[in-house]
Amino acid sequence: MKISDFVVGEIYKNSEIREAFKVSLMRGMARGKRTNSLVLVSKHVKASKANPYEDKWIGEKLHYTGEGQRGNQSLTSGQNRTLAESASNGVTLYLFEVLKQGEYSYRGLVSLDDPPYEMTEKDSDGNSRIVYKFPLTLIGGN
Repeated sequence: MKISDFVVGEIYKNSEIREAFKVSLMRGMARGKRTNSLVLVSKHVKASKANPYEDKWIGEKLHYTGEGQRGNQSLTSGQNRTLAESASNGVTLYLFEVLKQGEYSYRGLVSLDDPPYEMTEKDSDGNSRIVYKFPLTLIGGN
């Protein structure tokens, strides 16, 4: 399967996404350097210790939580930096949502049109910490 084969609204398996984008989907953000992509996975299954993130749709924007399950998040490292700099680094952003465990619904390409902002939420240990929210806008298919 190729990236161009993905259809908005269709359900895919983790293995299909890993193969096409050349990424590991162990986290919510997966950088594919060979495909110049950043795969974003928003899990809307019940928040738990394994998934402390609180992504929310507000109007037409998904307020996507940055990476890092414990302690304060940073905009200067990892894939938070890649996402924060996506308007200038040439990386293409692809969004998948998980509404049922193991099923990845392809939502399409997204862009970060507004700057990330800080919020306080609980981490995977239940402690308050600073997280970054990235307001993402759908911009179409592949």
